[in-house]
Amino acid sequence: MFETHEVLDVAFNEELDSSLFIYTPALGEQVNPAVPFVEHLSLESAVARMPFAVLVPTTVPDQDHTQLEVMYHPARLRLARSHLTLMYRNHESDASLWIDESHTPEPELEKFEWERLEAGSQEMLISDPGAGVRVIVTTLHGTHITIWSDIERDRLVELAKSLAPARLPSTQA
Repeated sequence: MFETHEVLDVAFNEELDSSLFIYTPALGEQVNPAVPFVEHLSLESAVARMPFAVLVPTTVPDQDHTQLEVMYHPARLRLARSHLTLMYRNHESDASLWIDESHTPEPELEKFEWERLEAGSQEMLISDPGAGVRVIVTTLHGTHITIWSDIERDRLVELAKSLAPARLPSTQA
């Protein structure tokens, strides 16, 4: 299916009727506010806002060259699960590390092949095709965690073992 649009007349610097930008719903029509696809937050505001414990790794590879970006993905019509993503970007090595956290498990993970790991008292699942991106799944402090990374397997498992509740400057001893 193709669609074309043509402009028949162009006008510049004309005043527009203000009612052009006002939507008046029909009688009985339910209007919901727009839900953003993603909200960029500080770690502090994510900790204050999330209904689950926000966990961060205590050991991040090459921490001096790694930046943290915190993104909240609210539930939407087709995505009923809200989640928080902690993305660690390293511009020196191009290594990728994405940590998704939620109060519910990620439903799409059943499509992967999993190997069960015991890391001390912590149980994890790892999907490791041997090259490329690895996935680790675990639950800590009631938070469901999915880690996506191209970091080498043993380092990634150590990183997953280091996850702890985020400590903010005002709560540190």
